[in-house]
Amino acid sequence: MTTVPDGHVRDTLRLLADTASLDDFHAAWQTAQETRDWALGLCERLEAELDAGQLGDAFSEWTSGRWMLAGIYVMDVLRDRRWSPADHANSTLPLLLMRQALRAADEQIPGCQWDLLDQPGMLPPPFKPLLGITTAPNPAAADVAEGPGRAG
Repeated sequence: MTTVPDGHVRDTLRLLADTASLDDFHAAWQTAQETRDWALGLCERLEAELDAGQLGDAFSEWTSGRWMLAGIYVMDVLRDRRWSPADHANSTLPLLLMRQALRAADEQIPGCQWDLLDQPGMLPPPFKPLLGITTAPNPAAADVAEGPGRAG
């Protein structure tokens, strides 16, 4: 099963940029900025914990996501401290593609275990509203009945 059309991903992203609604593009644009801010903030908090010689919440958050999507985004942000509008757009389009892919998967296989995406470190926290992942008080009982990308 695939949710991405055959061919070069550039063509898919170009088509997505041409067809996405302004509201969807705006939401993904904001999420890209919030994700960058989150990653830089996480690194600042982690550096402060290391400087203080006392590991805490930032260390736990960093280590829980180190090898998952959250950690990949932290590393991507750290590659270049300067962020141009083109970089911002290049961070926005994959978010739209991810949202579209999760919606397509949800339609093809109803009842997917989207609560797994709410596990610590799996996704950068700013992704969750865009993708429709809701956090329940008990992560094992996460309420994701509406499916990805459908939350208000």
